[in-house]
Amino acid sequence: MATSTDVNLPRSHAPRFPDRCVVCGRDGPVSHLRVITGSIGWWTWLLWWFGKPFVVWAPSCRGCAWRLHGWRLLSLLLTIGITLAALFLVWPHFKDAVPQGLRKWAMMGIALVCLSPQLLFETYFARPFDITAFAHSVDYEFTSKDYAVEFAVHNLDAEWVKVNGTNISSPESFCRRSFCPFPPLILPSCTLVMRATPTRQARPGDPARWPGNAPARPHPTSSAAWSAAAD
Repeated sequence: MATSTDVNLPRSHAPRFPDRCVVCGRDGPVSHLRVITGSIGWWTWLLWWFGKPFVVWAPSCRGCAWRLHGWRLLSLLLTIGITLAALFLVWPHFKDAVPQGLRKWAMMGIALVCLSPQLLFETYFARPFDITAFAHSVDYEFTSKDYAVEFAVHNLDAEWVKVNGTNISSPESFCRRSFCPFPPLILPSCTLVMRATPTRQARPGDPARWPGNAPARPHPTSSAAWSAAAD
């Protein structure tokens, strides 16, 4: 079982990744993967439609990139298949019992009920890396808590950085033991911050928009402040 650790950043912020594969964690991957998703919001549930697409490039090994794309494709095919089965095999048994004006919502409800096992499975057995885009922000989802911590630290210059809903943009909210979003990982998390692993930089063959080219503004927090949490 592997749930994800979610790092929420502004949609307009160009994310910077640690120089490690987002799937296996290997140092210095020579390739990248492109992840694309549609924005979700209130309209998604009312109209069953996604908003403006969002694309991100992340460092990965070549094999890991194909593996992650395969998992995402399988998930998409399962979602489509289950939805079609719900509408064409399950819905006809309930259609006559539902008033005409409520049939659209009843169809959506039945489809969601049929999709719930898949949604629960993907929540508790999450993919190593994924994204969820909203109108003004993006969730970057990692099953590796250590990678999520490093990613959050590399992007502390963003307007906000939220980890599992906790705003860590201010040094105090991240360093204090009582507010740390990773209570079981206090020591490794602070060690990762102090280690200051390099940000993934652009390499030959990477997209021209590779965000690693954007220099990070230094964060005002000193290494002593980070290490204080581990004392």
